Amino acid sequence: MPEFGGWMVEAVPTKPYNSLMDPAELLSCQEKLHRRRHVLTDFFKSKGLQLVSTTNVCMLGTENHIDLGTDLEMISKLEQNKNNLKNINPYSES
Repeated sequence: MPEFGGWMVEAVPTKPYNSLMDPAELLSCQEKLHRRRHVLTDFFKSKGLQLVSTTNVCMLGTENHIDLGTDLEMISKLEQNKNNLKNINPYSES
């Protein structure tokens, strides 16, 4: 099975935003995202498929992004495979 990220269409700005507080700047990409969504929706519809949008955990893939609590078996697996997480999670490799 292919890695799940291979099924994603990501939308990232061509350059970083100058402000995290200015709503106009943060929404400046809205028109481009709307056009991209329209193109993708038409394409998938022609194939009999439906486009679905989901959000992503912003810390996905970073160190300690999952709290395993006291799951000693999983903690042990992580320690044994810390340099090759594909062995325990082939989908996100994290």
